[in-house]
Amino acid sequence: MRSVASGTRKGRKHDQNQDAFAVEILPNGDDFLVVADGIGSHSFGGSVARWIVSQATILAKQPQQSLGDIYRSLHSEFLDSFAEFEEMLSSGASVSFVRTGRNAFDAVWAGDSPVSILQSMNGQSRTTFTSTPDTNEAGHLTNCFIGNKAPDFRQAVGTLASGHLVAIASDGVILTEEMLEELVFEPNLQSKLDAILDESVLSPTSDDATLILLRN
Repeated sequence: MRSVASGTRKGRKHDQNQDAFAVEILPNGDDFLVVADGIGSHSFGGSVARWIVSQATILAKQPQQSLGDIYRSLHSEFLDSFAEFEEMLSSGASVSFVRTGRNAFDAVWAGDSPVSILQSMNGQSRTTFTSTPDTNEAGHLTNCFIGNKAPDFRQAVGTLASGHLVAIASDGVILTEEMLEELVFEPNLQSKLDAILDESVLSPTSDDATLILLRN
């Protein structure tokens, strides 16, 4: 049975939450998940994140749109919409999209908002896919969605089996692989997700925390 949990918490680094997210059921029945994490050091990182989520959910509902097409279209629309707003064009966000159908998933990401896919098999869970963050050895971003640079993203496709779990998080979420594996069998995803988010923002230096969980 399909089960979805989602939420966000403002961390203590910023005055406003710089994250945005959405979960949509597309006209063909697929699920579309998006998390955007505004770059806190940029003037309008949170505004970019909210714009991405708003526009991506519209584009995802159009027929025959691949996730790569959606990303490229978003970048083009962003340039057109904010051509006279240099501070917006020079602000960015980490972004991750996932679309899941009955037996497959498609993921696109730029930045460090991790995507994980897990499967349950014979009463055990295992991770079958984890996105590689766009960071260097020091943990600094090497790529994100930003208007004044050419669109660049990573993409992955794969199969899904019954009982899979999809997780997308902003980088402020404290979520270990062991915790993810336990979520595959968690009876109340929303309560567990809320507890994870609450724990993630306890530190005085905590970043904003956003998490989407989808289990089929």
